[in-house]
Amino acid sequence: MFGGRFGVVVAPNWEVDVSAMRADWGAGAVTPNVSRGLGFWAYNGAAELQRGSFLFRTEWLRSGVETEVVDTVAMTSTVETVKRWGGYAQASVRIGDWEPVFRFCHVHANEAEPDDQLTQYGFGLNYYITPSISIMGAFELNRDRFDMGNDLSNNRFLVHWAFGF
Repeated sequence: MFGGRFGVVVAPNWEVDVSAMRADWGAGAVTPNVSRGLGFWAYNGAAELQRGSFLFRTEWLRSGVETEVVDTVAMTSTVETVKRWGGYAQASVRIGDWEPVFRFCHVHANEAEPDDQLTQYGFGLNYYITPSISIMGAFELNRDRFDMGNDLSNNRFLVHWAFGF
């Protein structure tokens, strides 16, 4: 695997990052792709902007993985690349020990399948017990079409405790 990340502080409290990677993960097993290397690639862009107690973050990723598709009748294979993309944007504002959060997320799991996607809107409220310990509650409105193109509503409430250092 080979990859890297490059970040630039564009202005005080504003950072932009880009990264990329390429990896080999296996080899084909069926003619004409016997021993042909199969790979994975990904690149992304991210940004963070903070103004006082307001924080905006976003990150978007595009990736591809090569897979061997075998025709079991003819005993031949082809190599296909499954491409994916997705990301999120999140805004929050700290008001004392409280932090309301809004988040948008979209994932397209396979560009060749238009219905393989998830869209999410999240609304949350975080409470900071200390600067590094918080209790977080959220409600997510999830719309996914991963299950055979059916439009499913998988909404949920989340509560969790987080700590860092």
